[in-house]
Amino acid sequence: MSDASVVVFERTPRWVPELKRRFLNAGAIVRGCSTPRDVLAAVTEGAEGVLLVLDGREAECLAIIGELGARGARPAIVAIANPASEDLEWPLRELGVTSVVSDRITSDELVALCGRLIKDER
Repeated sequence: MSDASVVVFERTPRWVPELKRRFLNAGAIVRGCSTPRDVLAAVTEGAEGVLLVLDGREAECLAIIGELGARGARPAIVAIANPASEDLEWPLRELGVTSVVSDRITSDELVALCGRLIKDER
């Protein structure tokens, strides 16, 4: 992938369409992934950022983070936690997650955060 890219792992498309729309003219690629295998493939292809929406998929998200670490991949990772998974913030950070934010984050805040992550990785 030649342009900056962010991979979004989420159950239903909420953030993918919004991020695609917001980064349309910024030269960033937003790729939605519904399986851990897709996320790992996208990072192998050069994705610079990963957005994990925990939303009941905490075990899958932890497996993705663990596999990325085992492969030596170091993309910037943001986790969006719902109230049931907020207690995972520090374990996620210890595994290398860059930011853990609430699922109440606004689209403006998330776009700004993803934009900073992409810029920092370039």
